[in-house]
Amino acid sequence: MKLLDLFIIYFACGSPFGVYQVTTITGGLTLRAATGVLLRVCLWPIFTAVILANWFTGHQAVIESGLDRHIKSIRTQMEGLAFASGTVSSVFDFREIVYLYTGLSEAANLPQTSSGTNELFDLSTNENKELATICLVRKNQRRLYIHHAQARAQFVDMVSELASTDLDGTFLRLAIELAHCVKDSTAVDALTALIAKEISAQPDQAAIKSRSAPSPV
Repeated sequence: MKLLDLFIIYFACGSPFGVYQVTTITGGLTLRAATGVLLRVCLWPIFTAVILANWFTGHQAVIESGLDRHIKSIRTQMEGLAFASGTVSSVFDFREIVYLYTGLSEAANLPQTSSGTNELFDLSTNENKELATICLVRKNQRRLYIHHAQARAQFVDMVSELASTDLDGTFLRLAIELAHCVKDSTAVDALTALIAKEISAQPDQAAIKSRSAPSPV
């Protein structure tokens, strides 16, 4: 294959980008518009990478928004079970705990990167800015995990308290589903243990009721 053939193939691949850019021109062909068309034909691999990056980012946003809708749906169902006749303040307290727990869980699931240097250290006289940035990232990550653990404990305690009126276990199952959504296996284990505890307590309650029932004459 000759060099000329490679040029023909290269610009043939770039021509659709130029045609698309021409179709988006409004107000006549100006020098700036013509330059944009020429750039897309000549540098089409770069514009291909940009388009793919935008598509991937948009796809991830759709997935995340779908997850947010699912979490909202679970929270709404839990509120309907726990606060059918409750006060508005109780609902707000419940939402505050759920928002804090889910938000910190999602933040804890994000990959922690320490590439480059922090702007604070760029302005300082620190000799090893990259090492200082890594230490700062790790320190912030530890703080995040501590706050996440506290929010998890608060969420599990609240679910444990509200589940006392959950006769068929629906509230607990919704709480476990919520923990699954935010990929918190520790909370899933703790809530699953609550279900096991409720199941084991049911025979004892049944025995107490049978002993307290009046004996037939």
